[in-house]
Amino acid sequence: MAPTNLKRIPVALARRGYDVVIGKGCRFHVGEALRRLGYGAGLKVLVVSNPVVFHHYGSQVMEALGAAGFTTGSLVVEAGETHKTPATVARIHDACWRERLERGSL
Repeated sequence: MAPTNLKRIPVALARRGYDVVIGKGCRFHVGEALRRLGYGAGLKVLVVSNPVVFHHYGSQVMEALGAAGFTTGSLVVEAGETHKTPATVARIHDACWRERLERGSL
């Protein structure tokens, strides 16, 4: 299924803005999109999500990344401001270490 109704939402930051792309079916093509952006096969990607989103879409995103040649890992963290703590940052750091992410990893 090709993504439909793609919408780009610019996030304007002082130093480095970016776009968020949303649309029906995007999750099935995330790997292809990264390849079009110049990221090569074999690149390590850590998918960080909350439990609800990962439950619904995680396996599809991981599969799409793998099909495009990326090496994937995942980490599920609780949603919400109360969980944005040094302990959560430490969990993300540990997951990066566990997955052996490198400077060019995503």
